[in-house]
Amino acid sequence: MKVGLVAMPWGLSDRPSIQCGLLKSTLTREGHEVDVHYLNLSLAATLGADLYRALTSMGNERQFMLGEWMFAAAAFPDAPKADNYLAALPAVEEFCSSFGLTFDDLGRLRARAIPQWLQSVMSAVSWEAYDLVGFTSTFEQQVAVLAAARLLKQVAPQVPVVVGGANVDGEMGPEYLRCFHDLDYVVVGEADESFPQMVADLSHGGTADGIPGVYRRDADGTVQGRPAEPVRLMDSLPVPDYCDYFDTLHRYGAKRVLGDRPVRVPAEFSRGCWWGAKHHCTFCGLNALGMDFRAKSPARAVAEVLEFVSSLRVLEIEAVDNIIDMRYLKEFCDELAGTDYDLSLFFEIKANMSSAQVGALRRAGVKGVQPGIESLSSRVLKIMDKGTDMLTNIRLLKAARQHDVSAVWNLLTGFPGETEADYLEQAELLPLLHHLQPPTGSGQLRLDRFSPYFDRPPPTFHDIAPFLAYTLVYPAGDLDIQKIAYYFSHTNAEPVSEKAQHALQQAVERWHESWRQRRRPRLFYARGPGFIQVTDERGQTCTRQRFDGWRASAFLGCGDSPRTPAALARELAAASPDDAPAGAEVEAFLDWCIEERLAVTENGRYLTLAVLDSGVP
Repeated sequence: MKVGLVAMPWGLSDRPSIQCGLLKSTLTREGHEVDVHYLNLSLAATLGADLYRALTSMGNERQFMLGEWMFAAAAFPDAPKADNYLAALPAVEEFCSSFGLTFDDLGRLRARAIPQWLQSVMSAVSWEAYDLVGFTSTFEQQVAVLAAARLLKQVAPQVPVVVGGANVDGEMGPEYLRCFHDLDYVVVGEADESFPQMVADLSHGGTADGIPGVYRRDADGTVQGRPAEPVRLMDSLPVPDYCDYFDTLHRYGAKRVLGDRPVRVPAEFSRGCWWGAKHHCTFCGLNALGMDFRAKSPARAVAEVLEFVSSLRVLEIEAVDNIIDMRYLKEFCDELAGTDYDLSLFFEIKANMSSAQVGALRRAGVKGVQPGIESLSSRVLKIMDKGTDMLTNIRLLKAARQHDVSAVWNLLTGFPGETEADYLEQAELLPLLHHLQPPTGSGQLRLDRFSPYFDRPPPTFHDIAPFLAYTLVYPAGDLDIQKIAYYFSHTNAEPVSEKAQHALQQAVERWHESWRQRRRPRLFYARGPGFIQVTDERGQTCTRQRFDGWRASAFLGCGDSPRTPAALARELAAASPDDAPAGAEVEAFLDWCIEERLAVTENGRYLTLAVLDSGVP
């Protein structure tokens, strides 16, 4: 068969679609002809790199669903009016101004420019030449997919249209299929096996009936199907084929599409989450069909990285995994560290990694991590079921700073059972950490489909409903918004006071402000023979203190891991019996470090805050 795969806006422009790349490799291996159409790159070239990036990089503004709204006029003849959207979500105007446009500017894009662009770009492809067209849909791609499918069916009604991806997981996909007859199939779950089976069946005149993961409508409109089975043998998956992306990027011009940003190639080494399989974080809506963790062998992971580097001539590679396989800290890291390539890799990790483990990642070329910190309150982390605490999270931030690894993390609030003290204690703690990387974002908990909080709402969560924006994007009709929504709003019957929320938010903003200065805050130590020198440049003045003998050893002893004074005293006695301090002396010294803002403590354990002077600016 001849198959067309499509990546729509608002898919990120600086990376190829791993979904399309994987399916192209699988289908071509089985003898099919496959083209991948990167229509998202076309729109990025049309709007300009900066505006396109702004519209694809929304954080807390996700509640606006602005990307979906901008395609509504192209997708629905009876789309809700722009005035209704602004009246219901007036804060969107301030968000628009952050990237230099007014809401009226975006309204004109929505009403005229985007429909005209879509008509033009769809007319440029001979869709009738395909035996099947598949769209991938994740985050704010769904309305663009519906708009494109509508135009495609006008020129090639005989071509089956199928949609897969996170936006059609669970009951979302069958509901879209029930209401939008420009879609012929949806694939629910992992498509690596079900989609090729579907293509093979259709190539022999079948209807794809009974294939796990493939949903279709019967003649009476009833939707039939069942979810796909997850892939078990990750090494059996092919290396994604990204040639169409680079061909398209070359055609439009990388500067025009990306500005000054490099291409980041997505790689997949695992699926599921080994932590979530045991303790599903209460707010996490990932892995709709299960947390079961499966990973490629370290040897295969290394081979895939080297394949991308050699064949695509890229160095920036981003793992799309939910969490790194801990086996990779040895063979994978050692193999890549042994190359002479200047790689720039990104992984999501768990925050309980030691400095040595972060160092191993850095030597392998990992320059960015997402450690899933989420909070610096041990009480709140326990509510989240994160399996970490405040000291562990700070240790990770220290390790990342010391090894020059960028840590992308968020500070989340709004959890059931939080107290005012949880907020105020964090607000008091944050100024001590200004030498470490601040959170990328901060804000209230969002209720996502498939999360434990969505499946089993806490008693204090009331008024749970799809984001208001869904009703401002989709026209009134038969579509059940409750079934297609992924994001949900709620009220908390026991909120923390606005004063405490403001105190924490102000502390976060001051942390960000300190990192916007020409010279960032630093707190570091340098080692000498039998002593260390600690330099504190977190404030307006620079202070230096020298610690000799056992005090230097004690300071370093609780630098990589939180320790109790008693445990430190035993280690110091074993290392130097003639100069061994008593446990009370060690505790007094560590308490003095607390007073000097050089350490933090919790539940009898201490963690010093200075990082080794590695020359990181």
